[in-house]
Amino acid sequence: MNYPDELCQLIIRNVEILETAPSVRDKIERQLFATINTRIKERVEAQKGKWKGYYKKLMVGDKKDDDDTSFALDEWPEDNDVYLVYFQLGCTEDACPDDEEHSWLAFAAGYNGMALCLEFSVDLALKDLGQRLREFYKSTPALHEAKFLCTKDGSIYRPFSFDAEKLAEEYPVFDVSLAPLDAALDDIFKTHKEFDAFVKKLKTARRKK
Repeated sequence: MNYPDELCQLIIRNVEILETAPSVRDKIERQLFATINTRIKERVEAQKGKWKGYYKKLMVGDKKDDDDTSFALDEWPEDNDVYLVYFQLGCTEDACPDDEEHSWLAFAAGYNGMALCLEFSVDLALKDLGQRLREFYKSTPALHEAKFLCTKDGSIYRPFSFDAEKLAEEYPVFDVSLAPLDAALDDIFKTHKEFDAFVKKLKTARRKK
């Protein structure tokens, strides 16, 4: 169904009523995440050096697509075109104020302290992987300066969210409102050498198994 822009802008400005208008929310999410994917793709491909990526994240309602938006340095390990070390577009699920499921638009708009994130994901079979990740984060000041966070299990991520009012003002064409995403990407590009050095150590440890 084709909903007027004014209704979509109302939903963005009033995230708390999202669950009462799922079909309108789905339309907004499709538009927003398509733009986010394009922005990430353009920024990654513009970097000096060799990067690779998939840019297919599209969250609709409570369903998750089979494909995710993820990117990595060319030299980072993969298996049959499946990345084993990469940055991935996701959300800060541990920041949910309750046990309820929330829409992806709620994360994007920073509802109740929730946020989207670019997470450093490692799918390598190492028993002490969590400990290695925590030690890497703790011993790397550049990650702290770049506003990365680390969970108890070693998940390292850079959270960000958008200003709902700015999203609403720009809808349906998002640009300036995506500045927080650009800042998160800037921080990844500033620290990619630290991450790359850590990945090289993981590859060495993996070969020694």
